[in-house]
Amino acid sequence: MKFIAKSILSSLAIFTSLSVCNAALETRIINLKDRYVEKGNIVTLKARGQFKKASGWTDIDSEYLNFTILSNDRIMFSKRSKISFWDGNAMINVNTSNFAPGNYKINLKFEGNLDLLPSEANARLIVLV
Repeated sequence: MKFIAKSILSSLAIFTSLSVCNAALETRIINLKDRYVEKGNIVTLKARGQFKKASGWTDIDSEYLNFTILSNDRIMFSKRSKISFWDGNAMINVNTSNFAPGNYKINLKFEGNLDLLPSEANARLIVLV
């Protein structure tokens, strides 16, 4: 009987710790800024992914951010970039040669995983003549 009781308690402890460990953490994308660039120039877009721990925000590493540039909901550019272990940033270069002068929406997404919730951020790319 003691063996059965210990087995049940062990199973309960494992189940409880598994459900606590699988709670997804809040994430955010920071440092994505509006950018102004002359048509034909290359612009570097950079952002940082973070997740919230009890002690505060800390950098996400070795995950991906998806950069998309849109014009009236039409995708003009899309690229996935890995978040750097060293500085928490993901970065891409965009050649604006094929962009007409105007305003574009920069959409950045972190898709999340079992441990981290998804997040999204937006900014503007303004291509000048």
